[in-house]
Order: sequence, then C-alpha cells, then structure tokens
Amino acid sequence: MHLGQPARSLVPTVDAPVLLALHGTTRPLTGRRLAALAGASHTAVNAILGRLARAGIVLAERQGSAVLYRANRDHVGWAVVEALAGMRQSALDVMRAELESWQTAPVTALCFGSFARGEGDEDSDVDLLLVRPSDVADLDDTWDRQQRALSDLVQRATGNDCQIMDIDLPRLLQHVDLDDPLVSNWLHDGVLLSGIKLAAAIEMASAQIRTTS
Repeated sequence: MHLGQPARSLVPTVDAPVLLALHGTTRPLTGRRLAALAGASHTAVNAILGRLARAGIVLAERQGSAVLYRANRDHVGWAVVEALAGMRQSALDVMRAELESWQTAPVTALCFGSFARGEGDEDSDVDLLLVRPSDVADLDDTWDRQQRALSDLVQRATGNDCQIMDIDLPRLLQHVDLDDPLVSNWLHDGVLLSGIKLAAAIEMASAQIRTTS
C-alpha cells in the first residue's frame, strides 16, 4: 500500500488526489485550487474534473468566468471514494482489533514512522512499537506468537512489511535517559493503537525504578 496516499495503491492516476481533495471539503472549489491540493497540473486536473462531471461524481457550477466543482455525495459511486479515503484508518482499525484480542496485552502499542506521519510509499515499512508488561519475559511464547500474528496481519492488510520494536519498561526508560531521537518520534508522531499513552508508560517505568531502588 502507498503509505503516504493509500488511495493511490488502487487508483494510481491523478484521479486519486483529486477525489480525496473533493472528499475533504464541502465547499465548491475551482479547478486551479483543486490542482494545488492534488499537486498536479491545472490542465490535467481540469481534464479529470470534466470526466468526473460527465459521470456525475462531481457537480460543476459556473460562476462568472470561473467553474466551481464539488463532490456529488448522493452518487452511487461516492461510496467507493469514501472507502478510498478511509484506507489508512481501516488499516489502523485492523491493528487495533488484533491487539484487543491479545491474551497478553501491551502496556503501550503505537504506530510510528512514515505511516504514522502520512508519508512513505509502497516500499515503506509499517513501524510499530510494543512496550511489554514487566512480568513478560523476552522469550515468552505467547508474546512472541502474538507479535508474529500481528506482523503477518499488517502485511496482509497493507502489502507492506511490518517492523516491530519490542521493548520492556526498563528499556523504554533507557531510551528516554539517552535522549534517543526515537522517543521524540514516538511521542509526537506516534498513533496509539492499544494500552496507555507513551508518556504515561514512561511515568510508569520511572515509578517502578523508584520503587525498586
């Protein structure tokens, strides 16, 4: 899946960003504005808008010398656009549902990296962080089986490889103490999938250290 613009995995032409731009607003927009939002040439976007208007997916209204376009959300084909626009959220929902079924739940599970930021392409990995509970060993069979199932599911759902970073609470605190840039990435760009927020997990790890010291 194209991690930056998932819809382009199914609609690789400029049609995808044009449709997504129309999906994102109820305001009528000029072809020039839609071209800017889609990151494509005005000529190419005007041709696409003309075709979509003839198909009825887009409504065109002339105002003076300008033509304004808006989505026809009553069109039977608009459900396909809704599905395209929801591909990223659907992938996150699949991950959340899998994590909710786990016998051993993570303290925190989040998606980070290019997918979390809405960047990347078909060759990008889906990066996940799993923070293990303190009572789960490094080589716990149940935990390892769950990780493999999650990785396989993400690959099937997106077509992208899944890279899982598996750490326990003490190692999480080590990353924080070392000012690892990854921590900033996790805190600012991470999308929570399961468990508590990462900031709360860091507080939990600090409290455990204070208790045992």
